[in-house]
Amino acid sequence: MFAKSTADVAATGFAKANLALKAARLEACAACAFYEPERDRCLACGCRVSLKAAFLGTQCPQHFWPEPAARGAGP
Repeated sequence: MFAKSTADVAATGFAKANLALKAARLEACAACAFYEPERDRCLACGCRVSLKAAFLGTQCPQHFWPEPAARGAGP
């Protein structure tokens, strides 16, 4: 999953999510059973959540994140 996330980020030109979208993603992760807060890791994909949530081209493997258009995209 990490390699796919990296490729997705590169495909969007390393575009970052705006602060509202990142916050919504992190909120969804904090409520998720797959989130391991001690290591800031998603147990479903193995990614570091705070890093993955910051990039526009990434997605939650459990489909818990809002769509970028729903919260706004870019800086």
